[in-house]
Amino acid sequence: MDFNDLKINFTEYLINQGIISEKEYVDSDNTASVFMHAQEFKEYLHNELKCDTSIYQESIFDILQMQIIDGKLVNPEEAEKEVTDEEDANKEDEQNLENDNTAVESLPNDEITNDKENKEITSDNPNDKTDSEITALIEEQLGKEADENNLLFEIFNDLIKDEKFISAIDLDTNNELSVEELANFFNTIKSYDLDESNVSFEDIMQAVEKINDNSFELWPDAIEPIEESPEIEETQETQAPATGGTTGSGGGGNATSYNSTPQEKTLDNMSKDELNSELTKAKTDFDEKNNTLSSILDGSYPELQNLESQIDESYKLYLTELEKVDEQTAKNFEELKESINTKEEEINKQEQEIINQEITVSTAENNYNNAISTRQVLESTLSSLQQVDTSDLDGKQKSEISEKISTVQSEIEKAKLNEKNAKQTLEKEKGKLEDLNNKKSELETGEGGLNELNSKMSELEAQIIEKYPQVEEYLNSYKEAKENYQTQKDTLISTAKSELEKSQKYVNEVQSAINNYDNREMAMKYSFDGLTDLTRKAVELAYTQIGVSETEGANRGDNEKYGAGAGVPWCAAFVSWLFGKGQGNSGNNPLKFTASVSSLRDQAKAAGYYSSVGSYTPKPGDIMIQKNNASHTGIVVKVEGNTIYTIEGNSGNAVRERQYTIGSSGYNKISGWIRMNDWSMAA
Repeated sequence: MDFNDLKINFTEYLINQGIISEKEYVDSDNTASVFMHAQEFKEYLHNELKCDTSIYQESIFDILQMQIIDGKLVNPEEAEKEVTDEEDANKEDEQNLENDNTAVESLPNDEITNDKENKEITSDNPNDKTDSEITALIEEQLGKEADENNLLFEIFNDLIKDEKFISAIDLDTNNELSVEELANFFNTIKSYDLDESNVSFEDIMQAVEKINDNSFELWPDAIEPIEESPEIEETQETQAPATGGTTGSGGGGNATSYNSTPQEKTLDNMSKDELNSELTKAKTDFDEKNNTLSSILDGSYPELQNLESQIDESYKLYLTELEKVDEQTAKNFEELKESINTKEEEINKQEQEIINQEITVSTAENNYNNAISTRQVLESTLSSLQQVDTSDLDGKQKSEISEKISTVQSEIEKAKLNEKNAKQTLEKEKGKLEDLNNKKSELETGEGGLNELNSKMSELEAQIIEKYPQVEEYLNSYKEAKENYQTQKDTLISTAKSELEKSQKYVNEVQSAINNYDNREMAMKYSFDGLTDLTRKAVELAYTQIGVSETEGANRGDNEKYGAGAGVPWCAAFVSWLFGKGQGNSGNNPLKFTASVSSLRDQAKAAGYYSSVGSYTPKPGDIMIQKNNASHTGIVVKVEGNTIYTIEGNSGNAVRERQYTIGSSGYNKISGWIRMNDWSMAA
């Protein structure tokens, strides 16, 4: 992929879209990178270059192998077939242009520079690495050795010229980057896609988006090892345990340091209470935006009131001058003006009714889609229950499945009725909206419509100017004030409507997320997963804890509720809590509380329910033991193909969901599994 072509074409795209000015990024001394427009860049790859958006989830090695041929991203095999002598010549011409400084410069691969000061990115600190080591670090993190086809390497080199980008990751704020700061940056963003085996294209783009909206946070300890305390096992829950391991803790010996940011809060991983709180905030924001739009439409918006006062002043002057020469014409003019104002007020009122009805339709449509989703989840759950092989199940389990099938069938009938009613409501509200639009159209056109009145006003104004040219200056001042008012009003309406639509869309998204949350709970309730009540409840409970963190720092804060005590690593305490106190110490829990990872492992080994990694495929509810046989732990919540999903306490100083693909470097840190399903079934 020719990076210079990509950068030039993307710059032109931004200019054509009106996102940047024509000269903003063409100055070779400019320190701004066009790739800071991350969202637009992803859209450009997808919409303009027809790149499948799924590529953003692939590893760096995949994205770097893509090439641009005839304006499209293609695989290397296809690229080789398409490359021609003419293209080679074009590349040579472009290189000559680049050497003449007439094309947009790209950053050389063997020299990372800060264009603003035209110097190497180094640090005054003698302990900082050299520029070549910085380059080596980027090559190590981004994949292969740098060459002209290494797209992400080139993009990143371009980004680290950008002042805003530098400022976001420059810990010592000297406007220069050291290798330690870059390593810190890489270790921070690796966690964005829950796969820390490499840095992906999406990782960097997401970081850029966060930098632009000022929400990016470096984790200062991302490159700092945290030593784990010596293991002191627990015998009673009331004692303060002394160890627990953490993602980010060195486990002693040859354990490696490993840290990551807490999982970003999204609608998909919020608890039900958090979603309801988010819905309240979203509705409040929506109401504020709707009130703003209403005030613009009825003219009570402060900015419009100021402009309206200018109209009134200029109108009074004009009418006074017109009355001096023709009192009857002035009266006719004023009557026609009042008719126009009345008609405009009717249309504005109708516009507000239409907007309110559009909101009602949007809500009804969202409710209908949610009803469809609920019915589909229930039907999928029923299908799964009906496909369960009951030949090896005992009488109790067979009875459980039969009861669930009957219950789900009943719920499906209710869901179908709800879906039917939601569809009827949607069609009814759409009909109302159509009627309102037709009524507005009638007000604007036809006999006595606004257009007709404005046409009469234009004719009258022309007659007045022709007959009484001395009033033309006053009339023009009045018309100019009125046109300015309307222009400002139209702009305000357009902006307010756009903001309202975004707000309404987000309200619908939150409501859908709540519906999806309820659907997940319902599916989990009615599904037959073969788990014991203890392990199933532990998994359900784990999801509700995502986001709990060290609110007071250094293993202190909200996390202390799990029982590890202030200042003590708490990943094992979290797991113990899920099976014990979190469930009210009910159920067949064979696991004694501990904040020691090795104690978890040893308890399971002694009971015969510990399996080494590779010898057993875990189930939801099982416990993962990681690093040096015992330095970090978490609960398995889902297994899909070769991917194992966990929820872990003290993972980047918070409870967060993670995933491990069999064979990856992250998976290779796992030493074994505690078979909690088997153990609790036997207890």
